[in-house]
Amino acid sequence: MRRRFLAFVCCFGMLASLLPCSVKANGRTTNVNLLETPEEVAEVFYRQNASLRKSKGVTVQDQQNEIRKRVIVESAQTLENTYGAVKTYYYTVGGYQILLYDSADQAELAVTNLKKDYPGVHIFQDIPVTLEEAARDGDADVQVEIQDAAEKEDESETETEIQAFDGIHMMGMDKLKEDAKDWSGDATVAVIDSGIDEDHPWFTTRLDRKNSVNLAADGLGKDAYNDPNQGHGTHVAGIVTQATPVQVKIMAVRVFDLTGSASYTTITLGVDYAVQHNADVINMSLGFEILPGFESDDTDLMDEAFARALKAGTTVCVASGNEYTDTARSYPASSRWTIAVGSLEPDKDGNSYIRSDFSNNGTLLDFAAPGRNIFSAWIGEGETTEIASGTSMATPHLAAAAAYVKLKHPDYNQREVYSVFRDYAVDLGEPGKDTEFGYGYVDFTNYAAEDQNTAKKYQAITAPAQINKTMNDLDKPFTIDIEFSRGNGTLSFASTDEKVAKVNGSQVQVTGVGSCEIVITASETDQYYQTEERVKIRVEKGQQTINVPVTEYHKYLSDKNFKVTASIEKPGDGKLVFLANENDVLKVTEDGYVTISGTGTTQIYAVAKASDNFVRQVSDAITVTIEEDPKPQPKPDNSQNQSGNTDHNQQNPGTTVSLKKAVIRKVQPKKAQVKVTWKKQAAAGSYEIRYALKKNMKNAKTVKANGKKSSVTIKKLKSGKKYYIQVRAVKESGTAVTKGAWSTKKSVRAK
Repeated sequence: MRRRFLAFVCCFGMLASLLPCSVKANGRTTNVNLLETPEEVAEVFYRQNASLRKSKGVTVQDQQNEIRKRVIVESAQTLENTYGAVKTYYYTVGGYQILLYDSADQAELAVTNLKKDYPGVHIFQDIPVTLEEAARDGDADVQVEIQDAAEKEDESETETEIQAFDGIHMMGMDKLKEDAKDWSGDATVAVIDSGIDEDHPWFTTRLDRKNSVNLAADGLGKDAYNDPNQGHGTHVAGIVTQATPVQVKIMAVRVFDLTGSASYTTITLGVDYAVQHNADVINMSLGFEILPGFESDDTDLMDEAFARALKAGTTVCVASGNEYTDTARSYPASSRWTIAVGSLEPDKDGNSYIRSDFSNNGTLLDFAAPGRNIFSAWIGEGETTEIASGTSMATPHLAAAAAYVKLKHPDYNQREVYSVFRDYAVDLGEPGKDTEFGYGYVDFTNYAAEDQNTAKKYQAITAPAQINKTMNDLDKPFTIDIEFSRGNGTLSFASTDEKVAKVNGSQVQVTGVGSCEIVITASETDQYYQTEERVKIRVEKGQQTINVPVTEYHKYLSDKNFKVTASIEKPGDGKLVFLANENDVLKVTEDGYVTISGTGTTQIYAVAKASDNFVRQVSDAITVTIEEDPKPQPKPDNSQNQSGNTDHNQQNPGTTVSLKKAVIRKVQPKKAQVKVTWKKQAAAGSYEIRYALKKNMKNAKTVKANGKKSSVTIKKLKSGKKYYIQVRAVKESGTAVTKGAWSTKKSVRAK
């Protein structure tokens, strides 16, 4: 057996069927391909790398360049223009689109253009991640580290024997392993990393070979989850196997290829894969440091995967990082959806425990675990082992503890596992949770006798880590979805900033743009300690809706000046102004007063200006056509008008007729159809009915109905899809067309 000291520093660079739609890519039509599993996405990335696989001497830079050819659009909305994408995919699990380009420069330009087209939608180039020792990209906005050491030592054999720290014994898991050997059931820990040495003796009976996978975009094939040349994943997995009984299996989820490269998206796919294949625990001994220039929204993609993990009952343990800085600067340790693990070690006298000098700290640190001089498996022939240091080594200790909880309580979710950790935590540092050790380390020496433990326990409140709202939700109180399964205290709610959100009992009311926390507290009882859970509420600016009652005007040069009108639906609060394209036909004031200056057709737009609470919005075009005055008509011979009627009641062609806002009475879904019924208006000559898949009615289709009708059936809809529908009345009088306000939107799901 070979043993030598290794203190790692590995750093990253920068962290099928068709949908019924197509998009324009600089003049060519691109089909949107549906991807329903992480493996299908990985297969796309594998095919993307085909040209690299044919090349010799592929470098990390080559692989990073391929990754930057991908653009992620976090929206299901059909893109009208992809600006040159050669392939477009929609990943159903994550709800985002993946666009492939011929070059990284094209992808970068496309991001700039797409952000202009779709403000508020998170759009970014995929982020390359490299597993190179001591390699940092000085020009990168983000620097990522695989969290596995604070310092790099000489890897040659040393004369001084390094004493390994037996963290498994310290946490009582050597005793628990013996106590639990006859427990029923099983548990699976997914190790998202560089793979596992599948031939290592430690994994002979412990590796879940059926569900282990390679999601890396290299040439080894999707089943090649072996750890060929990195060793990191093997070391991490070895800690879990040594700390747990045979009922605990390891699912290897390999995300780093042979060059040591991965991407932010690939790692996110690893989380989805583990959840879909029923992993009980996920170990992520990796992370990246958030540096200036990194957008906070860049973490949304993975946070949403963590939210899916929480909902599925999977516990996610992640390394806090090795920069000796605030955990808030390290992701995914800073995610509200994960359990952040720091590193501790014995002091020089061996009498107590101290935080490792490389370990990140701060208020977001949850627990600490052994991370200095940890003995475990390594790649190589036979039973190769190494001693390594880092928060990467601390994390699998806590993941192993989580596996024990899942063995005993397979129905427990992450919040319930967390409460058990608190029950058995040994407090270090300042009393209670502190910035050096979190709640301390977990001692599971007596966990087998949990049923006989009469000490007070901590309660478990399961709630979403974050809820996103906009100012469009201003008048829509909501209730946080809470599961209170471990405890018997009384729940109370409070807001940390009532300028963002207020609480009334268990209901939350949005009040302004910003972020706050809703603190949910379970009161102390005879059996349980007081426990609190915090839910972040993020409120962004809303979208404004502009109603334009008349969208077409026909006038003559001699007509008097006139006024166009529009209104902003509440809760929109921007100032309404009118603008016109540059033209020789008319001029319009901000208040909507129009001065005619020539003949032709032009457009006027109503604009809701941006405010503190809402983004700028532009209405559909108001089309104005100005014609030459008609030639004078001979005066009628009134003497021949025996009935006494005159033409004074004839309507001026430039005059408009007032119509009421339409009212939808009923929407009835049928198979691929919807019947819409509305309240008739006596003045209406016809009706327009528009329908769309998006609430903002973008890309809406319109059908027309005779003014005598009060219903219409919209056909050829997509079964199972939700549609938004509006109706408005239309009246044509001479050359003037008057259109009433659109009705309030109704939503319906086609059968």
